[in-house]
Amino acid sequence: MGKLDKKILDSFVKINEIRNVSGLIPGLDNLKISEGVWYVFTAGEALWLIGSIALLQAKIAEDFQRWKVKVEKDLSAVLTCTNRHKEIRFTKNIEKAFDLGVPELELVVIKPNRMDDFMIMLPREANNYYGDKLAPLK
Repeated sequence: MGKLDKKILDSFVKINEIRNVSGLIPGLDNLKISEGVWYVFTAGEALWLIGSIALLQAKIAEDFQRWKVKVEKDLSAVLTCTNRHKEIRFTKNIEKAFDLGVPELELVVIKPNRMDDFMIMLPREANNYYGDKLAPLK
């Protein structure tokens, strides 16, 4: 089971490469993720998390979404989505998640142009890429 390293997570500040991930999640042929999310995806073996967010984000009509997963010791988890004003838009209890190596992880979905065009990134990457134009990420 993969584990994330907090120091490595914190090192992702700039987006030097946007990855198109195709064919891994049914129904999503053009999933765009940042380098930091690629690290979460590979090192944390977090296909379940990235896939859940990628599929669920379409049901939330917000151009900025914060997705937070909190994993408990029993490996149950809560996945919550809030908007730019920190209003809850979605919550899901996950009976059996995976140990990511960190108790909490936050990812950001930004839909800059069209509601069906989106990218998943870490908060620090989003802050560096977009600044405070969409929402303060501190």
